[in-house]
Amino acid sequence: MVVDRSGAKEIFANYSLAVLIWIEPPSIRDLESRLKMRGKDTPTTIQTRMNKATVEMEEEREQQFYTHHFINDDFEKTVKELCDLFKKELGKATQKT
Repeated sequence: MVVDRSGAKEIFANYSLAVLIWIEPPSIRDLESRLKMRGKDTPTTIQTRMNKATVEMEEEREQQFYTHHFINDDFEKTVKELCDLFKKELGKATQKT
């Protein structure tokens, strides 16, 4: 599930055992480049997304809320790290049951 910071806070308020994962690009410029390269959004939509991303990235740096953080600078590496985290968290969950 992909949610913004306010959505994540709502989820955590209702499910305190939720695993919250923050994934961000190496830089805001990289994000803009990726959005433009996809060719799916209008310039206005890209600007709106960039503004929101800038605010949320600053908020997360100032007051970390998510339990795990990843910088998506290498897709394959990030996928591996996420899979490792999922295995770890699933292992914890099965130990509790």
